[in-house]
Amino acid sequence: MDTDTLPGLTPLALPGLTTRRFGRFAFYLPQVGSTNTVVKEAAPRLPSGAVCAAGVQTAGRGRMGRAWVGEGKDLPFSLLIRGARPQPALALCCGIAVAEALAACTGTAFRIKWPNDIICGDKKICGILCESFAASDGGVFMVCGIGVNLTQTAADFQRAGLPYGGSVKMCTGRRLEPSETAAAILNRLEPLYERLDREGFGALRSLYAENCVTLGRQVRVTEGGQTVCGRAADIGQDGSLLVAFGSGPGDSLRPVLAGEASVRGLFGYVDEG
Repeated sequence: MDTDTLPGLTPLALPGLTTRRFGRFAFYLPQVGSTNTVVKEAAPRLPSGAVCAAGVQTAGRGRMGRAWVGEGKDLPFSLLIRGARPQPALALCCGIAVAEALAACTGTAFRIKWPNDIICGDKKICGILCESFAASDGGVFMVCGIGVNLTQTAADFQRAGLPYGGSVKMCTGRRLEPSETAAAILNRLEPLYERLDREGFGALRSLYAENCVTLGRQVRVTEGGQTVCGRAADIGQDGSLLVAFGSGPGDSLRPVLAGEASVRGLFGYVDEG
């Protein structure tokens, strides 16, 4: 498939790409409301693994509808996957790929704040939003939206009222090239997704837990209008956060699902205690 099928699209080269499918059909738009919206609308005409990247995204949004604006200093892109069934833990799989890719590109540790925010130190570097919807052939379209902050400054985040926002350049001193960064993420994501599809999230659970900064910390869980505090103890086989409420060693663990609750550290975006 080529971009002639979708007029107005600019082909995008992804240097260093080693995947079989992900990113092999990629296109670029200078400005777009949301790359996820573009991919969702064009999904029936796109191959599985298609990628849409943008120079500026004006209406990006994160989990639970939060606004996300990168002002052209970030890397917003969306990946289309056609599958036989939805993958509820796809966003967590993306989180592993992004954390590993940014660490490899910069030599600095990047971690996952459950469920899928990527952080460096106590700053949020990347947000991930995965959506799925039925295809006419009985399968499912899954769209992975990934927005990586690349070169914003502390002043940019202050103006935007995002005190916990950070960029790769701020936290590591490295200026990453957008297309090479996208390729590095896709290179890691494709084998992780294939394993997720074959074996389920349980096969990735230990790898996710190794990268998750939330575990072992005191957290505040807001669910159904009520807020309670507990300790993030483990990751469930389905990707849920297992939280211990109470103070005793025998406290039972309760699963918290990403789509139903907001989890924050007690002392800020990431618990500092």
